Amino acid sequence: MTTTRRRFLAGAGTAVLGMASFATTAGTSTAVLEILHAAAGAPGLDLYVDGVPLQPGLTYTQFSPRYRITARSWQLRVFPQGADPNGAPLITVPIALDANGRYLVALTGRDQQLEGVAYLEPAAPGAGQATLRL
Repeated sequence: MTTTRRRFLAGAGTAVLGMASFATTAGTSTAVLEILHAAAGAPGLDLYVDGVPLQPGLTYTQFSPRYRITARSWQLRVFPQGADPNGAPLITVPIALDANGRYLVALTGRDQQLEGVAYLEPAAPGAGQATLRL
């Protein structure tokens, strides 16, 4: 079993590309995305993907729902809860989602010094095997 881990640091001035919705059409390759708020001392967080609201008010130790979205590159923008999404985010995390991949992005750090760490989760186990997620 292998797990791929990618580390992304906050970047200023990252461009955000607009998107109409997360809806996918038949035949479109998709991936599963989940976000974890793991930043002790950080406020509740509002999450946006390419400018579209994804999850409002994610609190410390909380996981977002799992979202099935088009497999491609996205920009995850993270704001303090209730902040103007047209302002500067706390962090922008570039995420490249491959078809049929399951991804967890952990928002880590302290207070408002956030870091995004993306994990490609292992594929579903075969018969007689199990996967342990910590």
